[in-house]
Amino acid sequence: MTHLIISLINIVKEKKHTLVFEKTVNVLTPSPVH
Repeated sequence: MTHLIISLINIVKEKKHTLVFEKTVNVLTPSPVH
């Protein structure tokens, strides 16, 4: 699962799309992070 998180971080670094990151986090973790 670590490689998945690393790839996610790399995507965020490259594209810096907060919405995409939040959507992915919502998919990975159903419970609200906020």
